Amino acid sequence: DWYKVPFHYMDPDADADLEEVMYSFCTHYVKQPDPNIDMLHEACVFAAEKCGGHKLTGTDIKLIVHSMEVLQLLTYMNAGEELKQAGVLCAASAGAMDEIRQKFGDRVARILSIAAQRECEKWKDHMIRLTEDLEKADRDTRLLVMAERLATLRALLSFQQKTGKKLWKYFDDSESLISLCESQVQDALYDMQYDDNINVRIIYWQLVDIYKDLFVTIYADMDRHRIFHAPLNGTASVFYPEDR
Repeated sequence: DWYKVPFHYMDPDADADLEEVMYSFCTHYVKQPDPNIDMLHEACVFAAEKCGGHKLTGTDIKLIVHSMEVLQLLTYMNAGEELKQAGVLCAASAGAMDEIRQKFGDRVARILSIAAQRECEKWKDHMIRLTEDLEKADRDTRLLVMAERLATLRALLSFQQKTGKKLWKYFDDSESLISLCESQVQDALYDMQYDDNINVRIIYWQLVDIYKDLFVTIYADMDRHRIFHAPLNGTASVFYPEDR
């Protein structure tokens, strides 16, 4: 980030060697690097190495690309730098928590200890634990979980539209169980729809909408002006016009 400047601030008669001149120039004019940006870069490099060529289950989207979408969503929600680092690292943290704690600090590791799937933890067990942990989790952890689930469901919806029901054969759990687990996590994030940040509220409702596109069948009863929601999680809801 060098740029041309008038070199008049130094006394031309001053007895200064080259090292002093360069130090003075850098102090006055050179834009110093932001350590947070450096750490985010380090998180991207770390995640790329750990994710390798692995892909998100049921899709052909590489995990590192998934991590970048999580980062984009967190940035949209005005996340802090440590939270953005955690977002990048979320898909790469299994079996690497000690290394992450050493490189990126206790706070990043603490967020990931709740939000990320642990080594040898089955997906169903992860979602059950996540639902329980979200009850006492802080706002940053909730933001990361919301971003990660939205990025995941977006990918699944995209591939469901291409492959139909074949999508679910790549999972160890049934479509109905996946639907149930996802809905429980959304229930645990319910208060995010009232967040002070409008972008957070937008992301929450995008998550709800994507879930419905994936797992909910909607029927309309035009004669009685009713809408039936029939999700795969075993529940059903009836909606009437507000003025009824």
